[in-house]
Amino acid sequence: MRVPDPPPGHIALFRIVESNPPSDFALLSHQARGRTMRAVTARAQRLWSGLSVYRTEEEARAQVGRSPMLGGYIVELHVPTDGSARMELDNGPHGHSTVWGDVVTIRSWIVAVKRT
Repeated sequence: MRVPDPPPGHIALFRIVESNPPSDFALLSHQARGRTMRAVTARAQRLWSGLSVYRTEEEARAQVGRSPMLGGYIVELHVPTDGSARMELDNGPHGHSTVWGDVVTIRSWIVAVKRT
């Protein structure tokens, strides 16, 4: 089943998760999960407080190929680009990007969950 393109004023981003539906835990940042930062830099701290996503489904699938322990599902998010959502695009290799938001907000952006 093909998911419609994002509506005007939204961007499609893709999150790797372990289950369908994704758990609340899967929609938390490393900081919210209580994980320790590997390197304490301003950049690392900023990214640690956000949620990792990818620009395309293909880039997310490729990341699962490199790190299968990340999960077996890909969530498609349609994130608003009107300034109401904080995001940083292309801040890492292979289309890695970061979004920030609470679980309820992030869950409201979910439009599809696909098996990898």
